[in-house]
Amino acid sequence: MTYVAVCLGKDDSITNNFIKQVNEKKQSVQQMKEIACQSNAVEKGFNKHEGPFVQGLDTALQSFKVKRQQYFGGVFVGNHIHKVLKPSNISIMCSSMMQVAHEKCPTLVDTVSATAEKFTTVFSLLGRCHSIYDQLFIDELKVTFQVPEQ
Repeated sequence: MTYVAVCLGKDDSITNNFIKQVNEKKQSVQQMKEIACQSNAVEKGFNKHEGPFVQGLDTALQSFKVKRQQYFGGVFVGNHIHKVLKPSNISIMCSSMMQVAHEKCPTLVDTVSATAEKFTTVFSLLGRCHSIYDQLFIDELKVTFQVPEQ
């Protein structure tokens, strides 16, 4: 930038104007990069196999030994639901989305943070419901298979 100012000569107003225009162009390019980053992250972010958010979620799931079952459309089945709905694992899943946003597209951090907060609430409530339902089912089985005393 200094070299350009020296080459332009002694007229400070022309130099300052030129530097101002260059800085505006830099900001414009940066804004375009951020928009492209957001667009790309949203477009590919939730693609089942290659999106960064899905890859981040899969990594988080693998940390507590859960795999999405491909033959069930990538959903959780069986005992995996018990693991997924534990409060500590809910936190791991949602924080993995924040980590991906920070690494891949910082402009999405606020949106991802709000979404992670909502999912934390939803998964926590679902976990409570699942726990209650599970306990009722176990109690029902105990009553059903209770052997009368003789």
